[in-house]
Amino acid sequence: MNGNWSPPIPTGADAVSAWRELDRQTRRDLLRGTGPHADPVVACVAVGYARTMLGGRWRARRLRRSFVFALAAIASMIAGAYLTALLHRPGVASAVPVVVLVAGSVWFVLDTTRLRLRLIRMENVNAPALLAGEVPAPWTAPSPVQGRPLTIAHDRRATSLGYARAFAVTGACAVVMPLLLGWFAAPFLVLCAVLWPLMAYNLIHWVLPRRPVLVLDGGGVRFGTGVGLPWSAITEIRVHPLRTGNRPNPRHRVIAFVCADPQVPLASLKGFRRGNARRSLTYYGSPLAVASRNLDHTTEEIVAAAVALHPVPVRRFAPS
Repeated sequence: MNGNWSPPIPTGADAVSAWRELDRQTRRDLLRGTGPHADPVVACVAVGYARTMLGGRWRARRLRRSFVFALAAIASMIAGAYLTALLHRPGVASAVPVVVLVAGSVWFVLDTTRLRLRLIRMENVNAPALLAGEVPAPWTAPSPVQGRPLTIAHDRRATSLGYARAFAVTGACAVVMPLLLGWFAAPFLVLCAVLWPLMAYNLIHWVLPRRPVLVLDGGGVRFGTGVGLPWSAITEIRVHPLRTGNRPNPRHRVIAFVCADPQVPLASLKGFRRGNARRSLTYYGSPLAVASRNLDHTTEEIVAAAVALHPVPVRRFAPS
């Protein structure tokens, strides 16, 4: 892709209109693709549409339409299944609405989450390839001591409060749902039985002891998972929006340390950690990425420390 020029990235209604003008196969390829589109015009449309639909009123509008459609579909399925059960098996007819409602709700959440992840991936794989077409986010970085190492860990208070809220909400649901749904709440209880030990392990093993999540020093970048690379293997740092709500929080970003050969850090990982690194490579262009949310250092401090240790290029991508 041309590094000296690329079309402007559309926003809002212009982005939605430009997206609709693309043929169906192109839109499908963009949503499913793991690399930038060869045509810079199409890539700009993809980035603009993703940013528009991931934030603000356009995302809320899409969710409302999806919810209305899902509600109508669930109501139709409940009516059809109820009548069928009433005619053939009257004893189970009363359970049909609950089963269909739970299944439909799960389907709605999974479907909207899948689309959201595809939009995030589409934005992040196409935006870095636009080069001149990408407008950097406003940035004011502090000036750390030249060459001073930096160790980043979880913010103990913020992370512990987040886990406490998660335990409280899921615990309350685990008590109430069986009373309302009976054995239909079993899948949720199984999910809690899987998530609670993982959350407790992460809290006890990582958060409370303040184990390092990321270490920056003269030797390079080292993650708490044990994987790391020297600065000579890092080609650039990309700062992407962290999309966890209707509008990206400007205080929290995803910092990706792009490496010349992603297979090198991947080869040193196994199992679940390797899977996470592969997903990070797909969504953020590097297996070495960290979200600044609930860390004891800000995005600005982390990036400034890295640049002070080694003159690595930094590219910042602005949310819509």
